Amino acid sequence: MVYCHAEQKHGPLHLLQAPDAIPRPPRPTETEEYEADIPAGSRKLAVIGLDERETTQSPSTTQYAARAELHPRPPTTQGSNSLIDPDLGATKAPLKNSDLQPYTESPTQGNPEPSHKRKREPTTNQAVVPSELHTRKKRSSGKDTKRKFNWQMGNEFIGFVFHVDGRQAWDIANNILKLPVPQNVRTRFIYFRDGSMRSVRGGSVRGAAGIVWPESFTSSKWRGKGVRYPMRVDNTATLELFAIASTLETAIGDIDKDRGSVDQSLPADTAFFQQNMSHTGSHRHNMGTEVFIFTDDCNALRRIDGDLAYPPDGDMAPQLEAISRHSKTLHGLGVHVELHLSPGHCKLPGNVAADRMAKWTRMSSSV
Repeated sequence: MVYCHAEQKHGPLHLLQAPDAIPRPPRPTETEEYEADIPAGSRKLAVIGLDERETTQSPSTTQYAARAELHPRPPTTQGSNSLIDPDLGATKAPLKNSDLQPYTESPTQGNPEPSHKRKREPTTNQAVVPSELHTRKKRSSGKDTKRKFNWQMGNEFIGFVFHVDGRQAWDIANNILKLPVPQNVRTRFIYFRDGSMRSVRGGSVRGAAGIVWPESFTSSKWRGKGVRYPMRVDNTATLELFAIASTLETAIGDIDKDRGSVDQSLPADTAFFQQNMSHTGSHRHNMGTEVFIFTDDCNALRRIDGDLAYPPDGDMAPQLEAISRHSKTLHGLGVHVELHLSPGHCKLPGNVAADRMAKWTRMSSSV
């Protein structure tokens, strides 16, 4: 172990340390952006084995200035970057970048070799800006950290996205089976979906989506299916978008099924939906088929609608591209599509059924 102490003798503070002490070079630090829902455990793995003092300190210009005071150069007038005034015999204050001018280095008279205190410029006619010499290049993690919106990526969603939340969103999700049927609508499909993920043996993280639909418009029973996420997933945001994309794909395959047939004589809560007419587009289109999808992830709706940006090279981008593609396919088939928020953990029958289906699928895939 190396011990050091400080002494001050009528001048700047000098550090004394054992001769065998080797100063450690400053470690460059790199910041990488993570999603807010990454388990905290993964962050601890990044700092195991590091000294706390090393992780909290970073090199700065004051450290390099202190190093210069510890090892002053002897006075000399040779070289192209001398800070010694031959008339005064004292060291001048360091120049600021704003005070420096572009220079062209040339050998000093009487010295056949050029000074090596600065790097030689690539060409003799090209001036070097001093500020560029002292600018440290930022290390890149290899990923594009600039976030983009869905419309910037060309992944527009064809349909309606409603951001109603709270009690009003709960009422709409709970009474959707009683939504009055327009005269032009012959089939209507209603889906609730959810995602589930958990770490399993070996350190991998498995995920799955659960998709459910009512057995009939007058029944309280639910049917559904589960879809496994094909690879490792590190965040719930990607999995929630995957669940919506899988639901839209399911709706494409269900368009010609009889279970979506509706009857104008079905019981409807006309008074309730007249008060909430602005929160559905069911009576503002002329298509023959309707698809309603409910999700408990409000940020997923914001990303789909173009209100929330996301990393264009991350795992969410392929799911948003699939959602856009499926919505355009449904629109081409004459289908009106709506996405709604169904508040989670509020005992909504559709949410409960979708959650059970997602967990069952995820657990069966980890066996």
